[in-house]
Amino acid sequence: MSEHDKIATRLQRIEELLTVLVKNQLSDVINKELNDPKKKKIFELTGKYSASEIGKKAKTSAMTVSRLWQAWEALGLLIKDGKNYRKVI
Repeated sequence: MSEHDKIATRLQRIEELLTVLVKNQLSDVINKELNDPKKKKIFELTGKYSASEIGKKAKTSAMTVSRLWQAWEALGLLIKDGKNYRKVI
């Protein structure tokens, strides 16, 4: 195994372990925040569609989606990436 392959394997393992830790830390927050079916749908669609598209699909306003995104970012569930948001896990 080359040195490059060893490093890639270690990095993959570090990523896996960090994912487990983050999921563990955020599980209570996720369960609390996504206890409403509409919020859950919005969260599931986040990162795939714009706020207005998600609003239409979830039968709510783009402003509601935007407010949820901001709240979820403050809780550590989302990361702002330019004008969009993406899920941490």
